[in-house]
Amino acid sequence: MIKILTVIDYSSQSERRLLQGLVSYADAHGGCILYPMSNIDVERSGHSRKIVSMARSLQVDAIYGVWYDIDVQAALSLGIPIFVRTNYKVYKEISMATGNYQRIGRIAADFFLHQHYDRYAFLGLKDIIWSEQRLEGFADRLGERDLSVATYKADDVSREWTQITAWLRALPKPVALFTCNDAMARHVTEICLSSGIRIPDELALLGVDDDEFLCNISYPSISSIRLDFEKQGWEIGRAIFEMVGRGQVWVERVPIEPVRIVERMSTRRQEIQDAYVKQIAAFFEDHYQEAFSLDEALAAIPLSRRAIEIRFKKEMAPMTMLSYLETLRISQFRRLLRTTDLSIKEAAARSGFSDSTNVARLFRKYEGCTPSQYRNDHRE
Repeated sequence: MIKILTVIDYSSQSERRLLQGLVSYADAHGGCILYPMSNIDVERSGHSRKIVSMARSLQVDAIYGVWYDIDVQAALSLGIPIFVRTNYKVYKEISMATGNYQRIGRIAADFFLHQHYDRYAFLGLKDIIWSEQRLEGFADRLGERDLSVATYKADDVSREWTQITAWLRALPKPVALFTCNDAMARHVTEICLSSGIRIPDELALLGVDDDEFLCNISYPSISSIRLDFEKQGWEIGRAIFEMVGRGQVWVERVPIEPVRIVERMSTRRQEIQDAYVKQIAAFFEDHYQEAFSLDEALAAIPLSRRAIEIRFKKEMAPMTMLSYLETLRISQFRRLLRTTDLSIKEAAARSGFSDSTNVARLFRKYEGCTPSQYRNDHRE
């Protein structure tokens, strides 16, 4: 039976989920004995020596854990499979539990883009690999739509509470805020509660990890990107058993993949009940940047246009189909005026408007000013 030294934060649901995946693989392939070691002093001097010493004294076959201050030569001298999760550095000589962090950021951006926010923000941790890369993916995806991201990177959340509070208060509202993980999102809910910032009306909030305990004890409950920790643990278990079984060690990267967004109250908007109305709204949201007629949009609905109009207004009141589509296009037009140097005509075309003359009239109806005046007053 394989003996594994584990060095993790056992209060973390994500670490427990990963460990469960590892144990599930082990149970299916002969079993394992886990030797738990606390990572409470993981960043203190001498911690690396303590791990190596314990691994030798217990004669373990492998190590998995959070190990920041790695003495690479001492670790390699053990001659056993080692999988580490780190915050600050990628090690070429040692196997790592890593992640497709940029993809996670892009998923967060797509989620908010689908809800058509005008403003976006990110709150993360400075110089932490997974936080920095989640921001990169988030900003890159929004940048493809000519959108910018207000950013705050904290060194120490507890010591920067006042500064983070001031930053959140100063963000133009409404704003879609993506945080590096659920723990950070939890801090945001506390600050918003004490500062009178309404979630999700003024600030939509999305975290990462889907830590059910943290997400559900927060007010309001936190929407989060669920990651497949169980599968990652299973793959780490597979790699360990293969290496031990062959009596040799090689380097592997075992990534964690996003599974889905678990939506809770921190991002939840009106839920459309009518299936046909939901289908039409989805079509508008996917194609509003294109020029199309309402008849083209309704071609797949087996109802008369009048019947659809009645159902849409009943579900989405006071908006009609036309005003809903106009709102999507005006929202995009505003963003382009504020964040790009595109001409008004080109910005209108990229927002789905085919006639720039009518756009000016429509824009005045929604904003009370001309597109040029809006750009001068709101340019970012």
